[in-house]
Amino acid sequence: MMKVTKVLVLLLCVLFAFGTALAADKKSGLSDDEIGFRKTPLMDEDKTMPVEGKYKAALPGSSKTVDRSFENSPPLISHDATGIAPITMNMNECLNCHMPENAKGLKATAIPKSHFMDISEGKDLKGQLNGHNYNCTQCHVQPSKVTPLIDNRFKPAFRGKNDKHRSNLADKVNEGVELN
Repeated sequence: MMKVTKVLVLLLCVLFAFGTALAADKKSGLSDDEIGFRKTPLMDEDKTMPVEGKYKAALPGSSKTVDRSFENSPPLISHDATGIAPITMNMNECLNCHMPENAKGLKATAIPKSHFMDISEGKDLKGQLNGHNYNCTQCHVQPSKVTPLIDNRFKPAFRGKNDKHRSNLADKVNEGVELN
């Protein structure tokens, strides 16, 4: 019985806090149109259009690589990606240039070791691309020129001189993890 009473008291406290927050919001006089950065109703996605950015148009092989945003972040696609979609498990145009055996000759960035591992098992897949990594554009995107809504003052810190250009995730994935 004591447990039920504690749960009811806790529930009443949560409801009171929620009601107080709602009342404070009503007093502030802000409508759904005024909350957030987009200045359109929060509950109406039909009227909200994404900002269109201008993408790099350099052809593959003629573009300059872009520094990573932070250590082991997915690198940006530094060239025009027109025609590479849709990417499926059976058709992936990215692999033609970025597989390690092709990349050096084409001066492309090679797919890192971590994509040829089962990271959860720590198992080397011996050159076989992990099935979780077939959809390149799930993580890798083209940079676009847009005006940011908020000033970004983030400054990345890289531990090694090559870490802004290359992945070391396969070597660092268990860093700080105690294995039994």
